[in-house]
Amino acid sequence: MDVFTSQPSTYQTLDFNVAGQIIRLRVPSSFNWQKELISFGPFHVAYDPEVPVCLEAEVRYGPCDMALPERQLLSDVSIVWERFLFEDAGDYYVTTVKNQDETEKSMMVSEKGFRASTLYVKDSQQAGTAINWLLMVQFGQRILAFGGVLMHASVVEDGKEAYAFLGKSGTGKSTHSRMWLQAFSDFSLLNDDNPVLMVDEDKQQVHIYGTPWSGKTPCYRKDGFPLKGIVRLEQAPENQFTMHAGSQAFLSLMPSGTGIRWNNAIFSRMLDNLQRVSELTRVGYLRCLPNTASARLCFQSLQD
Repeated sequence: MDVFTSQPSTYQTLDFNVAGQIIRLRVPSSFNWQKELISFGPFHVAYDPEVPVCLEAEVRYGPCDMALPERQLLSDVSIVWERFLFEDAGDYYVTTVKNQDETEKSMMVSEKGFRASTLYVKDSQQAGTAINWLLMVQFGQRILAFGGVLMHASVVEDGKEAYAFLGKSGTGKSTHSRMWLQAFSDFSLLNDDNPVLMVDEDKQQVHIYGTPWSGKTPCYRKDGFPLKGIVRLEQAPENQFTMHAGSQAFLSLMPSGTGIRWNNAIFSRMLDNLQRVSELTRVGYLRCLPNTASARLCFQSLQD
């Protein structure tokens, strides 16, 4: 039984380049991806069957038609979806989401390595939202095999280098990025929720890229920049910056990485990639107020 089938004649094949990696998506010909997947527009590239791909996904309308074994619940917690299930089904993982009023359910059946997935969605106005989120789940696991990590972060750049800000939801990552934009006229927002870090072992450098996933902020840029610094934030009554190194730096990064904890190979790759990021990039910890002074302190502390 294959999770990924050959392309029906009624399907269209789309390629998207995210952080230098190809996401190949097969959707029904009737699916208006330019309208339903607006955030993917800047990442669209011409389909080339000869180009190696990072992952493949096929969208089907209707309920799952695979004969899956009994499923074991692994998680029902998500920072994005309240009605979410992640389950083990023998040779596959099953990701399920329901919309807010629970009138629609979407499901993704993935190979254990997330190389290929089949997405089952209802042919409705909400199909694009479910496809978008399920692809983020798949990409977040698969990119680890290419030296990348999908991070929960907000990122700014000045055309030469980028800075990323980490923290729990509600910490103020977006606010801190906004403080940088107010404090420094040459900075712009690269991504406000889920950028990708890519480790270049040849150049001993980390680059950070925009993605189609930017939370509530419509910032969908495919650009990438060398990562100058990455900082974990904490709200505080005063601004105070501390540089981290070694295990401290690694532990600052780990909570923000996307990698399922129930697959040893995937989780180990995430840890390995984050370890390299912590070794190749300045990592800091900023206790801060929501003001431009915190941005200036952060910037100055990360310079040579």
